[in-house]
Amino acid sequence: ALATAASAATPAQAAVVLPATTPESLGALLVPAPDGSDAEEEGAEPVLAPYPGPDGIRPGIRQDGRPFQLYRNDTVDSLIRFLVDRRNDVLERGWRRSGRYLPMIRRIFRAEGVPEVLGYLAAVESNFNPHARSPARAVGMWQFTAPTAKLFGLRRMGSWYDERLDPEASTHAAARLLGYLYDRYESWELALAAYNAGEARVNAALERARRRGETEDYWRLRLPRQTRGFVPSFLAVATIMESPQDYGL
Repeated sequence: ALATAASAATPAQAAVVLPATTPESLGALLVPAPDGSDAEEEGAEPVLAPYPGPDGIRPGIRQDGRPFQLYRNDTVDSLIRFLVDRRNDVLERGWRRSGRYLPMIRRIFRAEGVPEVLGYLAAVESNFNPHARSPARAVGMWQFTAPTAKLFGLRRMGSWYDERLDPEASTHAAARLLGYLYDRYESWELALAAYNAGEARVNAALERARRRGETEDYWRLRLPRQTRGFVPSFLAVATIMESPQDYGL
């Protein structure tokens, strides 16, 4: 069964071991910590593409709009209850902060051809904190590591200039990364899994499923434990923030 928040590590533990989340991020509260069986889980890079030059990877707009539909299941519902009942303070802090950034995120995602609802991923990654830093050296609202940031056109100059900390520049890069991953998999669940665990790990899970004649559906793939919790965590956060009045925000 998929792990839920009730069986995850405590927030303090999760903040230490999760490579893609910061201590106050909603992801650090929701996404299960590695359980020891995923020895290579930390330090994943989402993209296998070669360096395209200083402008970075730019997937562009697709005619179908890369459609996304929010949905719920038992795992998502349990995470919603956990957030609303036990971590409402962190949820409220992120919601207040989002008012400053969501209009910009929606505008950029629309311009880059990515569904606007995916902007709530910033809550899972950093709770809309553009200065967030993780133990794995991921930086900014979207928690880019340096190699992935370079692939998507974010610039760094020594220790004094880092576009991962620029909300607008990093949001353009996040939209392009998400668009690139969706174009690879034609599935938002798999794209988000690759955002968390890396393209190589998702590809390996898909290949293993094909060899065994198993489904390639995200919910049944043999992915790292942390990644199995990432998509339901996003769905829970997005559901709450799409209808904040229904959850006391």
